[in-house]
Amino acid sequence: MRSSDRALETEAGASVVPMESKAMEPGALQRNVVEASSLTAVVPENPADEEACAESVQEAPGKYAHDPARLSPAVLRMLDPDAKRRHWLSINKLPGEKSADERKALMGYLVQNPVGEANYLSVEYAVRNFIMDVLREQPGGLSDAVDTFAEVYGETAQGDTMRGYALQHLASVYIDNPGTLAEADKGRVVDIFREALSENDFGTIASTALIGLREVSRVESARVTDAEVARSAQALLEDAESCAEARMTALQICGELKLPSAVGSAREWAADSSQNWGVRLAAIYLLGETQSGKTDLEQLVLDENENVRIAATAALRKWGN
Repeated sequence: MRSSDRALETEAGASVVPMESKAMEPGALQRNVVEASSLTAVVPENPADEEACAESVQEAPGKYAHDPARLSPAVLRMLDPDAKRRHWLSINKLPGEKSADERKALMGYLVQNPVGEANYLSVEYAVRNFIMDVLREQPGGLSDAVDTFAEVYGETAQGDTMRGYALQHLASVYIDNPGTLAEADKGRVVDIFREALSENDFGTIASTALIGLREVSRVESARVTDAEVARSAQALLEDAESCAEARMTALQICGELKLPSAVGSAREWAADSSQNWGVRLAAIYLLGETQSGKTDLEQLVLDENENVRIAATAALRKWGN
């Protein structure tokens, strides 16, 4: 079973849901995989002494080089190569403004490819996602954040989960800072989204990129127009290689934009009981938003799938019924 189809369980018995498994509301950019309070509950307070952590930190090479002696205890814990000690951190100690050395240390940690079994990675992904949150909030550190997230996305060995997180955080950097993000960084983010649309045959890379383009169009329509978003979404619908996740997001955005050109595909997939049920729900949403296929929806109210029946009933309300 793919990780996008289920929640991963930690050794503590708690569930951490990967980004891919969370449904995306139309027009909403998905953010943290878990709340800080949830992760703190899964990962207890770190009992390791700070000297042991400091001894295990190695100086990072190249542009991420930093002085371990200048790192705070919270960052030292994050860099500990011992997985148990690293995951036994108190996540509430990490937020706040970081020094240049600490930012480099955290960025250097992120660009290292995560490895391990599913139970370990489920928490590791959540911790890395939270580090990305911290980096986005650093004063004067937006370009560094873009550079690091772009590097994570660009490395296929990072895996779809981390690459998807990187795309989400690139979108957050842009939409949260449209007035201060450098023009070169804006262009780089949008180019990455356009490139990522081609990874539409598996997972959520293309769908996350499409949402990123849509969110940028909301804050700077001169850079990414609704017309471009519509073309991109329509292309994903028309590509026979598009996976269910890509189709779902494309249908949602086409519905939000009320595109009549997508109605034909939506009618076909909404009525097809062999289709992924998420695709069917997204198709029904589009029919409701465009007020198309009323007869189809009236048939779907009787569908054997309860979720489809509920969605069709909600869509019919668009006509005032």
